[in-house]
Amino acid sequence: MSTTLPLSSMSLLSAILYLNSLILLCKLMTKVDLLPPSVKDLQFNRFFKNGFLLLARVIAVTFCVTLATSLAARLGATPMAAFQICLQVWITSSLLFDGLAIAGQVIIACAFAEKDYEKAKVVATRVLQMGFGSEARCSCWTPFAIWIWNIYKGQKCCSPH
Repeated sequence: MSTTLPLSSMSLLSAILYLNSLILLCKLMTKVDLLPPSVKDLQFNRFFKNGFLLLARVIAVTFCVTLATSLAARLGATPMAAFQICLQVWITSSLLFDGLAIAGQVIIACAFAEKDYEKAKVVATRVLQMGFGSEARCSCWTPFAIWIWNIYKGQKCCSPH
């Protein structure tokens, strides 16, 4: 027995979910002030001054992932499946390293607040070591992945002899 829904049912389900979200947002707005009384209170200048590079990074990564997904989809089902596996590994490692960076920032901020500069120095050094070490491990896997890809495609491998 198949559990797939026709396209019209999926569209109806999506519309119901959006409507439900809108209703919940309206109820929340009656109980909580979500927007400040003035646009000047949003402090966009402060946000862009402090977060412009992060915003640019997010836009660049989103653009690259969207473009790569589009290109992989044009190659067919098997390359798209391989791309999705690689994308999931990349997203997982990205989230792990973001967590490491955030934890390091919190520990360093606490150490600075306590004026324990030696602890801050040790934590910063250790986080940098972990970052460089993981990047070195990832770069060691790249030639192996290319070698596997060449075998999959039936080409001769690029060996030094």
